[in-house]
Amino acid sequence: MTYTTLLFDIDNTLLNFKESETIALKQLFETLKVPYTKEVLDYYYDVNHKLWEAHERGEINQQTILDERFGVSLASFNLPYTGREMDQMFRTLIEENNIFMPGAMELLEAVKDDYRLGIVTNGITDTQYKRLDHANIRDWFGHIFISQELGYAKPMIEFFEIVAKEMQPFNPAETIVLGDNIKADVYGAMNAGLTGCWYNPEGKANSTDIKPDFEINNLLDFLDIIK
Repeated sequence: MTYTTLLFDIDNTLLNFKESETIALKQLFETLKVPYTKEVLDYYYDVNHKLWEAHERGEINQQTILDERFGVSLASFNLPYTGREMDQMFRTLIEENNIFMPGAMELLEAVKDDYRLGIVTNGITDTQYKRLDHANIRDWFGHIFISQELGYAKPMIEFFEIVAKEMQPFNPAETIVLGDNIKADVYGAMNAGLTGCWYNPEGKANSTDIKPDFEINNLLDFLDIIK
């Protein structure tokens, strides 16, 4: 198959959100004088994960995530900030702590002149643009699709329908999506008639019934698929 269009997820695909998040949470908790303990962190991660899952199912909008992930998980500390205010502090720290996934820059350098490149991400519009700017890679992508802007989140078919409409001329058979989330990225792509490549750097077992078109553990292996 000859691919002409490459669509990339951002978080934990191109940029290491997990590491950036760890740094940002530690800095935020220090500012808020909240104990940086496993118990507090685990509760935050659980609340945040459930909110994002609900968003991907179309049950809540992203504003609810911003209001509740810290508003709920840190409620017991009676902090003098709203959930939205704490979230803004957190996202500012995230924007300032960009870390590339291993091989991400080399991969982008190898493909940026020969393919149409796009971003497909579930995230907050302002934050995602700023992260791409801080990483100095925003200009490499001809199209950037962010769930908050679109009003739909991956893996919803409407998200990918907007991608196809905005990227005309667009050939689904020549388009491949690379992402670390087997449901949002891979299933979302395949359900829309695109090729889905699962980036699985930790070699996790596939506990779903989704069968990716491709699976890679190293980002540079993506070059073997598209060339």
